[in-house]
Amino acid sequence: VNALLASQANPNIADRKGRTTIWFPLQRNRRDMLLALLRGGVSTAWRNEQGFTPLNWAILNGRGEFMQLLLESGAPLTLRDGFDRWPLMTAAVAGLTPVMQTLIDRGAPVNEGGRENYTALMIASQFGREASVRWLLEHGANAAMRHRSGRTALKFAKDAGHNAIVQILQDAGAPE
Repeated sequence: VNALLASQANPNIADRKGRTTIWFPLQRNRRDMLLALLRGGVSTAWRNEQGFTPLNWAILNGRGEFMQLLLESGAPLTLRDGFDRWPLMTAAVAGLTPVMQTLIDRGAPVNEGGRENYTALMIASQFGREASVRWLLEHGANAAMRHRSGRTALKFAKDAGHNAIVQILQDAGAPE
């Protein structure tokens, strides 16, 4: 990788599936290669053929060190993957409150809603992630926001049968 970068190879050229060089070290757990590519100017704002961004992929696959390297290199906090999830949503649905804290500390918006106005609180409520719901509420999540369909986080939790989360949201004054 270093030799290719030294010869002015473009690290952002994509293969026929739309993958750039950033995906190889992420998938192969190659920190050294990721560092070289980041120093060489590889973009962190790509989606792979499945729609994942490098940052969302690192979060979902428990690659905390890679997540930190991507963030330090300027990985976008609001770049959505092919499923309209941005990094805080990905961490919320995975129940990763320490990752959520890191993202918030770096400026990730708590109440970002996306195309459907589907927030991190809504996805955490729908998927039964009690710790994420509590954390989001403690960090300013707006329980009154409505999805494009009109549903709130409380309605998502009720529809999914997550009674403990329903109680948490009701205690926080969330509307249905």
